Amino acid sequence: MSTIYFHTEQETASVRGSERAYASILCGDLMLAAIGNLSFAKDWLIPLLPPGNYVTNSRGDIEAGLALFLKGGTNEEIIVKGNAIDIFTLSLNTALVLGSDPVRLLARLHGQCEIHCWAEGKNKLWLADIIRAGRKHNLYRENQGWQSVLKLLERHNTDPVVCSYSVCDSFPNYSCLPKDHPLKQSHDERRFDQFHEIPDDEKWKSCMEGLRKMKGLELTPDNWDEFYFDSGDTIFSIKQICCIKGA
Repeated sequence: MSTIYFHTEQETASVRGSERAYASILCGDLMLAAIGNLSFAKDWLIPLLPPGNYVTNSRGDIEAGLALFLKGGTNEEIIVKGNAIDIFTLSLNTALVLGSDPVRLLARLHGQCEIHCWAEGKNKLWLADIIRAGRKHNLYRENQGWQSVLKLLERHNTDPVVCSYSVCDSFPNYSCLPKDHPLKQSHDERRFDQFHEIPDDEKWKSCMEGLRKMKGLELTPDNWDEFYFDSGDTIFSIKQICCIKGA
């Protein structure tokens, strides 16, 4: 079973991967709710679908096909004034606009756990408060591992916490090294093996340095309300672009 990990330098806690699948469904459902009745919305949505899509090529229920397309995950996109917009990113941004802090965190984890979103030690209790609110209202489901994450966040408040996903590289890993690290400058075929020969504390320190230089991965209250993925498009901005009367 897949897993979302929360790492500190000393230990790791985990949330079941089913909670990420749940986050995906939730973000898709929020976007469909924002669209409203597909029998009306299909008139402006259908022209946005890429050529050869299965919705317009199908003889089945257009509205059901459209709903499936809009919840299709990472492999679907719409075309707006010549620009391709990823459905996955569109659903994440829509959830960020519509959601409470626990919904926003689910969207951030769904979109960024694989690429190591993270929080500074000083913000771990803030992060724990969001998770606690999600559990209080049963948005974060029982027996998924959230309690273990809360314990980790509250135990080591001075250490940063970094996420990873079980089907991708764990943290720390070679890709997180800063660009100016000697191994990143090396063309030695053994550079990946050499990374694993680095002492654990040095690997953690170097990879944290790399993460801190990457934009958009830090979970922080400083830009929590302003953060968005890629261009920031939501289903609401797409409606505006398409000039939908009464939408």
